[in-house]
Amino acid sequence: MEDEVARNSVQIIHQFILELIELTGDESLRPLLSIDNLASLKAMLAPGSSRQAMIVSTFIYFTANATVMTTPVIAAMPKLSTALKNLLVGMPALSATLTMPAFGRNVDLTGGQREIIIKRLASTAGPAIYMVLFATMDISSVDSFNIPFAIMVCANGLAGLSLATFPMVNNLLNCTRKKDSGFTQSLFAGFSNIGPPLALIFYQGTLSTLEPHYVYAISTLLSALGGVAAYYGYVVSPFHALRKRGFSEDAAKSIAELFGQEIFPAPTNTPFWPAI
Repeated sequence: MEDEVARNSVQIIHQFILELIELTGDESLRPLLSIDNLASLKAMLAPGSSRQAMIVSTFIYFTANATVMTTPVIAAMPKLSTALKNLLVGMPALSATLTMPAFGRNVDLTGGQREIIIKRLASTAGPAIYMVLFATMDISSVDSFNIPFAIMVCANGLAGLSLATFPMVNNLLNCTRKKDSGFTQSLFAGFSNIGPPLALIFYQGTLSTLEPHYVYAISTLLSALGGVAAYYGYVVSPFHALRKRGFSEDAAKSIAELFGQEIFPAPTNTPFWPAI
C-alpha cells in the first residue's frame, strides 16, 4: 500500500515537472523524470532533512547570541557614564528590533537563507571592530561620546543584526512535522540561548590569560562560523526550495505535501499589517 502511494506521488511530481519544462523550457529538469523513487526526488528538488535544519539553525543562532558580548567593553571603561554604558548595552537589541520584521517577512517568502548570510557577514564586523580597537588604543581612556565611542555604538549595532535572524525559527517549523513543532521550538530556543552565559563564563575564565582583543578575535571567528554554516548547511523548507526551482506557489505546495511538509508559510498575497 505504501509503495503504491509513493508511486502515485512520483507520477504526480513528474507531471508537475513536465508542466514546468513546457512552461519555462528548462531542460535541466528533464533527468528528474527518470527518477522513480520519492526520497531520491526529494533529495534532488528539496535537499536537506528536518534534523539538519534543526542542528544548523540552532548553531547559527547560538553563534549569534554568543558573539553579542558587551561585558569586556563595559568593564574596560570605568570613566564612562552609566547612561552611555546603557546605550552600548542596548544597541544590539535596538538594531535587531528594527530589522527583524522585514527579515521575518522574507523568511515567509524565501526561507531567508540569503538574508541570514548577509546579516551574519555584517554582524561579524561588530566583534572585529572591537578586536581592532582593543589592539590599537587604550579603551579605558574613553569617557565621553567621542569618535571611539561612536565607533563602538556602530559595532554593537552591527553585532545586533545577528539577533535579527531569530525569525529563521519559522523556516525551521516549516521543515518540521506538526506533532514535533513544540519540541523543535524548545530545542532551538534552549540551545541557541545558552550562548550568552557561555560567552560570559568563557570571558571570566580567560580574563587573566587573554587580552580582550584576543577574546574578540575568537568572537569574530565564532560569528564567521555562523555565516559559513548559513551558507553551506542552512536548509530551507521543501516549499521554498521548490519555489526557487521555478514551480508556482500551488505546485510547490502540492509537491511539498507529497514530500511530507505539513506546515506552510502564509500565501505571498497575505496582507499582514491590516491584521495586526
